[in-house]
Amino acid sequence: MGKQWLSELDFFEVEIKSVAKLSQTIPNTVGLTGNPIKLSDSYLLLKDEILAFMNTLGLLMVSSEKQITLSLIENHVKLGKKAEEMMTAFKAERKQVFDHYSKQIHQLGKRKNPERSGIL
Repeated sequence: MGKQWLSELDFFEVEIKSVAKLSQTIPNTVGLTGNPIKLSDSYLLLKDEILAFMNTLGLLMVSSEKQITLSLIENHVKLGKKAEEMMTAFKAERKQVFDHYSKQIHQLGKRKNPERSGIL
């Protein structure tokens, strides 16, 4: 499961950083994450947590005592929830940024082509 989370997060790594940088260029907007770079930083922290969890699982596999503790299961659930929340926050942040720039492009098009916008 950890490999799947890492794979999903790695797929979005470049996009997360791009959206964080773009959101910094929007005047008077901090972003949904509270800080445009926070999402990118949270990604790195979550990735480290998942790698540590996978390391723990690896040690458990080679251990002579293969006891799965409640804390291991709790960590698994917690990491899954964090990964899901991060993807939800990222999608919301991305939508906010793209909506902003879509509106800017639309307004720019109206100024360049006033006959298309009904303004003569």
